[in-house]
Amino acid sequence: MRIRYSFTSDVSEMPEKIAFHLKHFRQKKGLEKQLLEVISSLAEEEINHATVLTQVFSLREDLAKLDLLLDEVSDIITVCQQGPIAADRPTEDEKEKNEASIEKQKATTEKQAVDVEELQSAMRNIQNITGTLKKIRKNNA
Repeated sequence: MRIRYSFTSDVSEMPEKIAFHLKHFRQKKGLEKQLLEVISSLAEEEINHATVLTQVFSLREDLAKLDLLLDEVSDIITVCQQGPIAADRPTEDEKEKNEASIEKQKATTEKQAVDVEELQSAMRNIQNITGTLKKIRKNNA
């Protein structure tokens, strides 16, 4: 579940606070490591497709979270660029954009839940197929 929170801060402090959130995300998620794990799994002699699918799905989920974070960062920077008076009073357009962003996040979360269910179903199917193939190989040996 994702929530939106806010806090009051000096405009001059925003670059530092934005950098903090980006660094925190980078340290927590390790997108580079996840991508290298996918590449490594694909380079194995015997590829475990279920593992690769899980790795790819996890990486895509984290990339979606990064996209949301970067969208919020760009909104903050836009407000900071307009100056301190504008930062104190959001325009109607910004209010509508925030509401649209919230709706987008809700839709993304719902889609991710459906994607997880579909991935789990696909993984179960792959496991069933793998089990059947092992039985066939065992019976033919």
